[in-house]
Amino acid sequence: NIVGPGCGDSLDFFRFSGMLPFQSFTATISATTFHALIGLYNNSNSLVITSVPMAAIPTLSGTADSQGRALIGVSGATDTPFHGEHIEVGTYTLVVTPVAVPEPAA
Repeated sequence: NIVGPGCGDSLDFFRFSGMLPFQSFTATISATTFHALIGLYNNSNSLVITSVPMAAIPTLSGTADSQGRALIGVSGATDTPFHGEHIEVGTYTLVVTPVAVPEPAA
């Protein structure tokens, strides 16, 4: 995906599914050519948490919803309200890694 400068249209959204209900995960931006920001949204499409703006490697830890899904947005680092208003341009790779759930003790 490419995030480009604009007014409200330079924001990518991804819905991940297949995790366990309330399973923890880590979202990381790798191979980026710009300063990125990651946001986690709830089931009401409200922004819950963001990664640290201007981080060298943008990373966010979150929890899947009750159906094992996560809605994640990617924007430019200066777009802290996640409106898509920034001057960042480039490509990136978003990697979402569920945290392994330990096997129950016998």
